Amino acid sequence: MLSDVIGHLPKKKCDFVCQGYWSEIDKLLYDVNLLEKLNMNKRELIRDLINSFAHSEPMSKVMMMAQAVSFELYNNNFSDWVRKEQRGYHNSKDEDIPQYRDIPCILRADIFIPFRGIMTNFTIPADIIKEEHVRKFVSSVKLPQSLTELEQIHNQNGGDEIKLGVPGSVFPVIDKYLETGNVQRAYRSLSATAPSAIINTVKAKMLDFLSYMNRELDLDADFRDEKIQEQLTDLFNKYIWNE
Repeated sequence: MLSDVIGHLPKKKCDFVCQGYWSEIDKLLYDVNLLEKLNMNKRELIRDLINSFAHSEPMSKVMMMAQAVSFELYNNNFSDWVRKEQRGYHNSKDEDIPQYRDIPCILRADIFIPFRGIMTNFTIPADIIKEEHVRKFVSSVKLPQSLTELEQIHNQNGGDEIKLGVPGSVFPVIDKYLETGNVQRAYRSLSATAPSAIINTVKAKMLDFLSYMNRELDLDADFRDEKIQEQLTDLFNKYIWNE
């Protein structure tokens, strides 16, 4: 079935599909109309991508559309960003993960107090911890998951918070700042809305970029032109990488 679909694509679109995107396409074969979007021009692709924001399409489908748009724009900055948001930042250094994925969190712990028992879910202010690397670790976290994974986390989480573990090697550091007792378990608490906040930020950035591109550039022009690429990069830095 996949070979039949690919066989009907123009050569340059077929090359795009074959460049390592088999797994993504396999996941979306139930929607052949999505593959047909690869035959659209820039204007149609951008229109459909923007419409997908308004209709709350699944992020797997939204990012497939974004990938098709990136192919038409020939801009490495936009293509790389779309690819990373689509696949996640699991192999990226912390400093290479966008700042909008840096989520504040609260340190909570179960503390054993002699002769009194265990105090559960006790909130420990991060600013009392002098060790900078530990303080940073327990006060914020950069979520590296793909947008599809973040959407799944949001949909499956039924509580008010998301819990991320704290390794036992950090417990002795925390113990130093307790008046009494020892940490038995600790975790970082994130707002349950954090995944959807990241998704909405990406959508907003992409919408700004596409809207201003549509306003300032001729979409019928050859986007391989060096001057147009310079303009695209300026728009990318201004509306997507504007941190």
